[in-house]
Amino acid sequence: MSQRQVFVSGTFYLPARAVVRELYKRLGDTVSKVRLGTHIGQMPLDLARGGKICRIDPANIENVRNALEDVEAAFLWQAPNEPDHLLRDFIDVAEEKGVKNLVILSSYHSHPNSGQEIEAYVSSKSIAQYTLLRVPFFTHHFDIYKNTIINDKILPLPIGTEGSFAPLDDRDFAEVVATLLVSPNDNPHHQATYTLTGPRLYTGPELAVRLSVIINDHVTFLGTSLNEADKYLSNILPQEDEQSRQRHLELYRAIREGECQVRTEDVTRILGDEKVPRDIEIYFGDIIVKIIRGY
Repeated sequence: MSQRQVFVSGTFYLPARAVVRELYKRLGDTVSKVRLGTHIGQMPLDLARGGKICRIDPANIENVRNALEDVEAAFLWQAPNEPDHLLRDFIDVAEEKGVKNLVILSSYHSHPNSGQEIEAYVSSKSIAQYTLLRVPFFTHHFDIYKNTIINDKILPLPIGTEGSFAPLDDRDFAEVVATLLVSPNDNPHHQATYTLTGPRLYTGPELAVRLSVIINDHVTFLGTSLNEADKYLSNILPQEDEQSRQRHLELYRAIREGECQVRTEDVTRILGDEKVPRDIEIYFGDIIVKIIRGY
């Protein structure tokens, strides 16, 4: 395999962090330079080995040009609190710089079709190789509820009792992105759009039952209101993380109204028949182990 230069945007946040780890794990020395896009003041030190930190000032497109100089493949997305124009700037510069292969997370934590505008924008560009990914629900969303679930044995979500979703593990997402970033020119996934989900749909009450089995204790689903969820998020998330808070609330609304009720085989379609996406117990099992070990 020839050496490649790969850029990953928004590496201060999941799921991009998982993508970088998968690239390091899978490609090792075949990646001559992995460039980690991050904003001024953000330092993903645990990812910096073997990679180059590219500081991105959304108001200075020259930062974007420098980040994508001589890059062959790139994973792009609108990370939390990034302005709407930044993803378009990255796409414009990728076309300008001749980046051969783009993998773009066009929508996440929302209705799968919510990214159609940016998808149409990508399609209008002269970028021969690109793949568009949609993720209705990432498992890492439960990070903000793990203490409530593990310690209080309560799952408080304003999603009603019938709205369902299929959580996707970040590691499965990372495997998909890494596969697409280093795919050959004749890869059938180019210019395709995929909706990535976990293997099973859960309602809130069903998820509480599953969590009860995983942690070996009774977990109660608490159907809260959006106002209650807003207060909870305001206490959990940093004060400056307003965009993430609003995105979470929009996700809950979408689940409640059945807009995220989708389960696909797209992870297996990309990674092969031998790949079964991780179910929710893998994520929570890892959390329990970390709590037991004290970190």
